[in-house]
Amino acid sequence: MTQSIKEARACFIRFLPSINVLRSYCSYKPLAEESFPDSSAELIDWMSNKEFIKDFVRPVVMRSLLSQISYSSAKRGDNCAFLAPKPASPGSLFPESSKPQTTAESYRRLYDLFLKFLQQIPEPLCGSWETLLDHFDSAWAAVAINLPSPGEAAFDQSVSLYDVSKAQVSVSQSEKILLIQGDFQGIQNFIFTEGSQTNKKSSKLLRGRSFYVSLITELAALKISETLGLPPLSPVMNAAGKFLIAAPYSEENLQKIEMLRRGFDEWFLENTLGTASLAVSCTEASQQEVLGKSFSNVMKRVFESTERAKLENFRLPTRNSPILQAEYPDGVSPYDQRLPAGTALSADEIKIGDLLVKSDALLITKELRNSPNALELPIFGYFVSFARKKDLTKSDFETSVRIWDTSIAERMDEVLFKGLAKRIFNSYVSRFTYEGEANDPRYKSAQEDVQNLGDIKPFSFLACDNVSSGGEGIIALGALKGDIDNLGLIFREGTQSRFNASTLAATMCLSRQVNNFFAVYLPVLFAQKYVNTYTVFAGGDDFFLIGPWHDICELAGEIRDEFARYCLNPNIHFSAGISVVKPSVPVRTIGRMAEFSLEQSKDLGKDRVTAYGVTVEWRTWKELVDCEKNLNFMRADYDISVAYLYRLLSIIDLYEKRNSNPLASIWRARLFYTTVRFVKDKNVEGEKVRDDFLPFIANSLDKFGKALTIPLFNSLYMTRKMGN
Repeated sequence: MTQSIKEARACFIRFLPSINVLRSYCSYKPLAEESFPDSSAELIDWMSNKEFIKDFVRPVVMRSLLSQISYSSAKRGDNCAFLAPKPASPGSLFPESSKPQTTAESYRRLYDLFLKFLQQIPEPLCGSWETLLDHFDSAWAAVAINLPSPGEAAFDQSVSLYDVSKAQVSVSQSEKILLIQGDFQGIQNFIFTEGSQTNKKSSKLLRGRSFYVSLITELAALKISETLGLPPLSPVMNAAGKFLIAAPYSEENLQKIEMLRRGFDEWFLENTLGTASLAVSCTEASQQEVLGKSFSNVMKRVFESTERAKLENFRLPTRNSPILQAEYPDGVSPYDQRLPAGTALSADEIKIGDLLVKSDALLITKELRNSPNALELPIFGYFVSFARKKDLTKSDFETSVRIWDTSIAERMDEVLFKGLAKRIFNSYVSRFTYEGEANDPRYKSAQEDVQNLGDIKPFSFLACDNVSSGGEGIIALGALKGDIDNLGLIFREGTQSRFNASTLAATMCLSRQVNNFFAVYLPVLFAQKYVNTYTVFAGGDDFFLIGPWHDICELAGEIRDEFARYCLNPNIHFSAGISVVKPSVPVRTIGRMAEFSLEQSKDLGKDRVTAYGVTVEWRTWKELVDCEKNLNFMRADYDISVAYLYRLLSIIDLYEKRNSNPLASIWRARLFYTTVRFVKDKNVEGEKVRDDFLPFIANSLDKFGKALTIPLFNSLYMTRKMGN
């Protein structure tokens, strides 16, 4: 047995204590390390032993970590929510405010499901401990992320059994540990590039570039693990362009990391001309520090080391020349004006955008595959191909370094494990769902060529989706950008201020719980209710979505409500910004506008949303949604003219100046006069307008002030004739 096989087998053995915890909840006899099989092919049969014991360990129910923590001990409440012991699915990720009832039988069903998951792993991947490990890990995660780690303390019951086992397996048994963090630099610049043809391919380019960020960090982590001879589970965290790997500390490993840094730098210089990079840092820690209860102190050192690494990108002072040469023999790329024409990177990004919606698996190989679904550009020595799981062959299994399931769930009860190692960096995008959809009369202004069933719906089509069948409504996109408030403090201080303890497993658990809302749940929400949503990125702590402008306004409030339901913690919230733009606006400009609105929400107190330059608290946003519905109802009932609503906008300006300009105090008289003129001009029943509509507008002004422009603009835009 080779050293690598021995290490992989040792990883399985280190899973045993946690697996035996689940077996104890089932009243099954614990599996003994001494009888652990030598062959991976015997593992499932060995684990199928269900010999009962008389003693029953009454299980505790896992507490949601996210429901209990805060960025400050002064802000901490006593709230606590619970996670039912169910297999991982978008629905089971949501906690319950009351403790669910459990029985030994429910845990036995969970253990049986674990065995069933292992049986679903393709046979060619079960032939060795090394090839099986990654897939075994995903199967174990699918049954153990809602099970608490053993212990009587509230902290133990708030960290999942899976994260505890993953920390134990991933961290080397060496006395000294090397924590290696990678951080993708320049994500915004990488995703939002400009070129003469950028808008024409924008929907595919954005999707491809966003996916590429996750792909690069995943393959960089794989390259480090392979170079250092680490088992597949050494990366303990990998999300939102960052990864963390635990390795044995040695001078040899430090030298290998330095060599890898140079290789990463050269790849980025050659393929992005230095417009993006990967900062890689190394932090020494003892095993006791990493697996102890003061891990937040270790992470502070890791963050500091990473900040230093960011300042050393490309090692320019040590290069022969700090001036980097670039040649443009055929001009600039039409998709990224910073790069030469014909660059493989842009071609692959477009191909990714096309293939993502048609595949659910990713093959990582050392050789370029002869397949139309293969990317041309190697990433750190790896080649990437897209595939359908149902079409995988024996050759695919034998020649691939890794095979990952990249499918996204479309139902709340859809179990996440489907036979292969799971990688959650695919996202929902709107597609054409029936033949001839592109010929819908609403899309007559769309500029792209005719699209086919299953293709990504371009932005020029999405912009038309809020146009009514009668031709009413503006042709426009809405861009929604948001991120969690104070997340850095939450990660540094959250468990420490709540439990006076911080562990690697708790950090992993918190990171996963945050990421799963955006990366696992949101795609289901879109598939069920907001099918015309396009995900630029959603994961980690932030999201950026594009869609029909009014759908985006509705979606913003629903995401906020669902996030509150997911956290059940008033101390955890996010801010957002919305911009409404024409589909011809460059995507880079769309990103800047949404970012500006988000910054405005942050600057004015956080836990807010900004639209049309107006910032409101989320509870006010919900009231404005109701206000818009009432306004639309009254417009139809009283035949309110567009001209009247535009006059209301000027009255709102007067209302806002009423305390600083005495002349503005006439706003109420102006409102009354404008309404009377409207009644006479339209020859409507004046008493009803006076008793119903006028008080509604006056009360709304007193309640919302300038924020009333949001439902006014929405109402005006929804009824404007198409093309105006």
